[in-house]
Amino acid sequence: NLHSLRLFDIDFTGPHPYLFQMQNLEVFEMDLNLEWKLEMLSGLPRLKKLCCRGNNQLTGSLNSVSALSDTLTHLMLEFCDQVTGSLHDLRDLRHTLRELDLRGCDLVTGSLDNLRSFSLLEGLFLEGSSVEPNLSDVTAGDFPSLTTTDALFLKALGRLDTPSNSFTFKSITSIDMEDVPLDAVEINLDVVSYFPNLQRYMYSGGENNDIVGSLNSFLV
Repeated sequence: NLHSLRLFDIDFTGPHPYLFQMQNLEVFEMDLNLEWKLEMLSGLPRLKKLCCRGNNQLTGSLNSVSALSDTLTHLMLEFCDQVTGSLHDLRDLRHTLRELDLRGCDLVTGSLDNLRSFSLLEGLFLEGSSVEPNLSDVTAGDFPSLTTTDALFLKALGRLDTPSNSFTFKSITSIDMEDVPLDAVEINLDVVSYFPNLQRYMYSGGENNDIVGSLNSFLV
């Protein structure tokens, strides 16, 4: 049985019944000549990983992904700007999801607070979406498995009134802000003090972005 399929820059047409047993599906910058909606994921009951980058013909709501609540571990829809919905729509994935990438999905809304119960989440990338960088009453027990994230998470921490010495995110080792649509973002370097085990901080900024804070923050 076919378990994995990777498609890159091709025309994808015709019926494909062999996809029903698919566990990993990766689609990159394809010219889809058939209609493809997230609602169709219900026909892939064993899907564990969906990776789709830069496909503006993928439509539908995140609510449709709940059909895969028992299997899906990776949902990566980077720059699929026709996808709609809210992070709240993903609540049924809180016991399985390990990576969520919605960078550049500007029709996706919600708040970081919607993900607090996702205890297995290791990678979180939301910059360029319409998700609000809100974390209310955050504690050291939140996001216990998170190792890599991006600017939206940093912006949320920058809004906190709680001093960073009161709790830390020990699991986070990497901040990745490369190749994301940072529009008029202010990056405060001081928030890295929340990450005592940080090993990698990657940033490629645009002309409208400001970096504030001190490089001494990396020496804490």
